[in-house]
Amino acid sequence: LTRCHVRQAFAASLMAALLLAGVPALIALAGDLDQPGTWMALLLYFVCCHAALVLLGVLGLARALAGKPYTYPLLGGYR
Repeated sequence: LTRCHVRQAFAASLMAALLLAGVPALIALAGDLDQPGTWMALLLYFVCCHAALVLLGVLGLARALAGKPYTYPLLGGYR
């Protein structure tokens, strides 16, 4: 059970890094950084995505502390 939670946390960390660094980089490359709309899109994406990832992390931590298995959405099949 411990290995499962550690594996899930590692996979979620890698996915979070990709989501929080890669996607905003693509938004910045696609948009003009002199335009306020690009900055608004970057901030909205980062805040919403970070909040969702924190909530999933808290849920996974609660399940781990309760001794119950947990599989992250979209990462459950990671081996």
